[in-house]
Order: sequence, then structure tokens, then C-alpha cells
Amino acid sequence: MFSKFFINRPAFSAVIGIIIVIAGLLCIFNLAIKWHPKLVPNQIVVQTTYSSADARTLSATAASALK
Repeated sequence: MFSKFFINRPAFSAVIGIIIVIAGLLCIFNLAIKWHPKLVPNQIVVQTTYSSADARTLSATAASALK
């Protein structure tokens, strides 16, 4: 019933959509920087235990295991 209203009035639907987009653009440009989410790059931590391996061997082994 509610969707039939918008199907029968496509111009009204378009105007409502345009108003929502304009309101969103106005809000995003007026949003304070402190409210933007903080983006942090992804990090992977790998812990291995090899009793007699050096750093180069550990690096090569751990890198090949992640591929």
C-alpha cells in the first residue's frame, strides 16, 4: 500500500530522493572534523617460536605461510 503511493507518483519519488541527496551533501560538508571516523591501517601480528632460527629465517617462513 505504501509502495503503491510512490509507484503511482514517480515525480514525487524523484523529488524526495533529490532532497535526501542534497541534505546529505550539505550535512557532510558541514560535519566537523572531530566527528569523522579515525581510519587506522590494517595490521597483522604474527608470533612464532623457532629455537635456533635467525630473524631472516623467521621472516621468510612467516611470510611464505601467509601467502
